[in-house]
Amino acid sequence: MNRLFKANKLSLILGLTSALCLSACGGKDGVKTSDNHQTLNEQLEAIKPQGAIDLNNIAGDTETEKLLYLLDVPTTTKAGILIFINTQIDSFEAAGHTAQADAMRENRALLSQAVDENMAGFIKESAVVYNEVFTPEEIKALTALYSQPVLQKFTRSVVPLQQKAIPIAQKWSEEKIVPRFEQLVKEQQGHGHDHGHEGHGH
Repeated sequence: MNRLFKANKLSLILGLTSALCLSACGGKDGVKTSDNHQTLNEQLEAIKPQGAIDLNNIAGDTETEKLLYLLDVPTTTKAGILIFINTQIDSFEAAGHTAQADAMRENRALLSQAVDENMAGFIKESAVVYNEVFTPEEIKALTALYSQPVLQKFTRSVVPLQQKAIPIAQKWSEEKIVPRFEQLVKEQQGHGHDHGHEGHGH
């Protein structure tokens, strides 16, 4: 189980790191694309895996690369990027930066295309990281493990689960996290005023 945790954690870190790097690059202003009015859910639906992986025809030049394709790292990475980009768009709009939000929205498809064209290189680079953590025997064990039908189903269900989880996370954030955060900020500010009055007292 610890090895599984390490594998999934690395996949998450790699996905988030690539999302941060890609979003920082921005896009070409003024180039409109066909997806600029799609919701996040529609974007995730478009990249959702269709059918089972052909275990006899997995992409990749090495055992580790094949494992990453078996884990469907390309799809989960792209989903992470889309989620991050949409979060950035929402942040820009909330801050009143509509021009930046529109530019990012209009160029979202170009970013996706860049990801697709460079995914093989990303997998090769990621395989190096996995090889630093796992031995060749462990890579083979993980490959055998994730070839099992139940874990294949789990791997192929990550994006659909993300789609279902997004509204839950939004509701949770709006109803629980934001109010509690605002309360903590007020309490902290109140403590700061209290300490300030104590200082004047001396």
